[in-house]
Amino acid sequence: MNETSETENDFQSPVKVVFGQMRPEDVDNILRVRYADEHISRLKTVIEAWQVQQEEERKLRQQYAKVLISIVAGEIVIIFLAFFLLGFSLISVEKWMAEIFLVGVLAQSSSLILVVLKYLFPDRAIDLRNLLESVIPGTKK
Repeated sequence: MNETSETENDFQSPVKVVFGQMRPEDVDNILRVRYADEHISRLKTVIEAWQVQQEEERKLRQQYAKVLISIVAGEIVIIFLAFFLLGFSLISVEKWMAEIFLVGVLAQSSSLILVVLKYLFPDRAIDLRNLLESVIPGTKK
């Protein structure tokens, strides 16, 4: 019996009272804090992933923009070269063909610039708002 009481004392001695007795509202507060910590952790993870995605998309957009701007610049050089060659009578084509060529290349260049501006540089504020609405409950309008 003596050994049993020593064993019980060994188990009770390392236990210390830190906050005193727990009440039901303490449990609710602890659960709220844990929920908030989990929510913040999840939000940080989503935002970090979103930032990495934005950086990668930005690099890709820059590459596309450089290629497309080079194409537009090349087309403009070709159209001016053709215009001067026609003006100095170094090449001869029918007037209607020259006009269609000039208008067509200018229309193509303008539409390519429009595509670059519209699709390579979309409104990122809407994407961020949609992301936050999907992650944070209760933020939808």
